[in-house]
Amino acid sequence: MTGFALFWLAVFVIAFIAVAVVRTRALRVVRSGSAPEDALPTGEAFARAALGGRGLGVVKVIPADVDAYRAIPRELQLADGRFDHGSAAGCAIAALEVAHAAQHAAGSTPWKRWWVISGHTVWAGPLLPIVSVVELVVDWPPLALVTFACVAVLALSGILSLVVEQTAVATARELLADDSIDRAYAADIDRVLRWAARAYVAESIFDLGFLDRAVEPYRGEPLDAPGSNFGG
Repeated sequence: MTGFALFWLAVFVIAFIAVAVVRTRALRVVRSGSAPEDALPTGEAFARAALGGRGLGVVKVIPADVDAYRAIPRELQLADGRFDHGSAAGCAIAALEVAHAAQHAAGSTPWKRWWVISGHTVWAGPLLPIVSVVELVVDWPPLALVTFACVAVLALSGILSLVVEQTAVATARELLADDSIDRAYAADIDRVLRWAARAYVAESIFDLGFLDRAVEPYRGEPLDAPGSNFGG
């Protein structure tokens, strides 16, 4: 059991470091792409236009501390600086969040499954190293089942997120192909888009900052059927 515990503890440490590296790199890319550009629409303007074009006008675009699409309140949140300024990062992230809203509205199966399982990473992430350490000193077989459960949740969340983000990036690129986006910024926008998607995949594995994700699917407001409450 000691060898088993050491193995999963090592896996956790390596994965945690990899996630931290990806998130740090993504933050730098987004920061470098956040310089105001008068030639580009604000994140708010781009998101509203893209949502309207997709028949998703019911989704509200609001300023927030983080960039996210919130399924229950139908809110597309953009962080300060991307909400009210034109920038490569603002356009890229707004497009990615619109793509997430479109996945919700279309009833995307990978998106729905990720939406539910990702909330459980809040407990699976912290619990895995704790259980692994306990297994080093306590020989109790049921702990192995807890370890497997944690690993399964984290792995499944990461895999589903990868599928979701691959589709979202493709949709976002379609939205960004609109004539309102100056082609001179295309390379910068696409770079931010790719790294933002990678950060979302990383955060779907280890993300301790969004505790509300753990309870969001169970607030008595179940995920709507495909297309319900969207566009009237």
